[in-house]
Parts: sequence; structure tokens; C-alpha cells
Amino acid sequence: MSEIQKEQHLSELNLLQKEAVLSEQKRLLVLAGAGSGKTKIIIQKILYLISNKNVDPADILAITFTKNATNEMIDRLILSTDKEGRYSNIIYDKALSQSAKDTERRNYLQKYPWLSNMTIRTFHSLCYNILRKFGSKEFDNRFRIL
Repeated sequence: MSEIQKEQHLSELNLLQKEAVLSEQKRLLVLAGAGSGKTKIIIQKILYLISNKNVDPADILAITFTKNATNEMIDRLILSTDKEGRYSNIIYDKALSQSAKDTERRNYLQKYPWLSNMTIRTFHSLCYNILRKFGSKEFDNRFRIL
């Protein structure tokens, strides 16, 4: 995975955050208040698993509650890879519409194949996708969620 630098920015994490990122446990529950760095832990954990533990990005599933949180996670992963800083200029440009930023996000996902192989979705999007792909044979899978 040449696009991801092995050097993780663990120095930016506090002791408990580092412990969560470096944990060898298969399951880890992180309970913390708003703004305490939970997303940072998840991003660092994903990067650590890929670059240090050789986990295939296709084997990673990151689930969020909101589309904004999903986009933020994707943005942070792209930012960790985009060493030229071009993507940072795009997502922090207040003159660009959200639609333009979404288009750029899709372009960058295609630019970095390891990112496009990872599954980062909302709970609703994941379940919808499962129903679409593996839904019952009794209905035609042409449904909408209300």
C-alpha cells in the first residue's frame, strides 16, 4: 500500500486514543463525548490496520449514523493520503457547492483504489444495499425506503 505512509500520526493522539488504535482486540468499544476524537481514532485505526497489519481494505466496514459523518470519514482518509494538499483546498473551499465537493470526493475515491474498495456507509445505506442485493425472492427488489 504505497499510497499510505506507514508512519501514523500517533503522536497527535492522547494515551487512551493510542491504546484504542494499537489494540489487538477484535472488538473495541470507544465511549466518549462529542469532540473527544472518536472519528480520529477510527481513521487512525483503519490506517494502522491497512499499513501496519496488512488488512485488505475490502475487509473493512466502517458504519456511521449520518451521511455527513460518512463523508467526513472518507474526507479524512483521503486527506491522509493526499500529500500534495489539493483535496484539502477543495473540501475547505467555502465557494464550492456541496455538490461540487461530492463530485470531487467521488473522483478522489477512484484515484485511490484502496479507498474505493473499503465500505464506509451509514446504517441505513448498508441495510438498503443488503436488501437490494439479497432481498427475498417473494418481491422484485424494486422498493423504496420511506
